[in-house]
Amino acid sequence: MVIGGELAFELLCPISMNTPQYTGAYTHKIDYKGRVMIPIPFRNAGIPKKFVVTRGHEGCLLLLTDAQWKEKQETVTDPAARRLLMIWSEDQYVDSQNRITLALRYREMMVTASGYVTFMGVGDHIELWAVVDGSANEPIYV
Repeated sequence: MVIGGELAFELLCPISMNTPQYTGAYTHKIDYKGRVMIPIPFRNAGIPKKFVVTRGHEGCLLLLTDAQWKEKQETVTDPAARRLLMIWSEDQYVDSQNRITLALRYREMMVTASGYVTFMGVGDHIELWAVVDGSANEPIYV
């Protein structure tokens, strides 16, 4: 049997056609109110109006969709790990100028002397990393 067109593509590529795929790294400055602009390539790929922001591994923040958040909750079964996951998570809404406002506890974790953070596209989700040294063009991450 020969399968062609979109169906063949979906069978060969396990990524859903409706799931945005984020790639690249983009550094932006956090303003004095804690707002940071979502990078244009990520906006072009499609971003939800709401992210769940939570602590990731190695000191980053994860920006997850509601579906990804529910999936993450289901995979964490250890009570202590689940507690940490839940207390470090909160909803962040994208404003009309395509910015998110980082809560104070996230700003304290992310903002360094440089004042820059880097959005990293990691396939189906976005990671946010603090820039600890260097310029916006040649950042060094925590």
